Amino acid sequence: MPHLIVNGTKTPNWEHVRRAVSPFFDFPPGTEDPGDYPHYGRDMYSNNITCGRNASLYAATTKTATVLAGSEVGFAINDRDPDAWQGFIHGGPHQIYLSKVPDGTEIENFVGNEEEACWFKIASFAQNKTTNREWLMLGASEVKFNIPKTTPPGRYLLRYEGMNPYAYYEQTQWFVNCAHVDIVGPGGGSPPAALKFPGTYKLEDPSIFVSFAVDRWILDSYVPPGPAPWTG
Repeated sequence: MPHLIVNGTKTPNWEHVRRAVSPFFDFPPGTEDPGDYPHYGRDMYSNNITCGRNASLYAATTKTATVLAGSEVGFAINDRDPDAWQGFIHGGPHQIYLSKVPDGTEIENFVGNEEEACWFKIASFAQNKTTNREWLMLGASEVKFNIPKTTPPGRYLLRYEGMNPYAYYEQTQWFVNCAHVDIVGPGGGSPPAALKFPGTYKLEDPSIFVSFAVDRWILDSYVPPGPAPWTG
């Protein structure tokens, strides 16, 4: 998800989102690595699950976007070949997290997986509750959400997480990126910042290593991993 959406505008590729690197591929000269290759299974226990594969290496070249608490922001996928599928091609939940940069630390030096890094969820998009047989974001090319109005002001990593759950052990796919944002506003809220990436999820979580019913998109009882979103 290389594009951050701020004030209704999709910002340029990787301008405000830390670039992630696809493994195993050598891209021809002049061809940009799309950075959208998934993580699998046990990758959730590596530091790559925090913000994407080797994303911290690109933190110094990532700009910080100013975001008003209470406003709508979002992430958008890479612009693709117009003849190709234009949206999310996998079913599964899409979730959004924030982690405040500690006082005295520059955002480009904040990896997000240190002991002092505490994440909290602000949005979650899973199944269509009307049918319980469709993933809400399947086919979409962007995900939009609101920054809680009482979010304490400061600089944050804004983390996007898309997951494609499977009923086969260690086959769940993860798509992860982090944007740099400076949240402004009155604050006053107390986010339940207690989550770690890596560390929050386990392979055995029934929302990750799912039943065959969920794998076949019978989603009546599906609950995405992690706590309920904090709404301020």
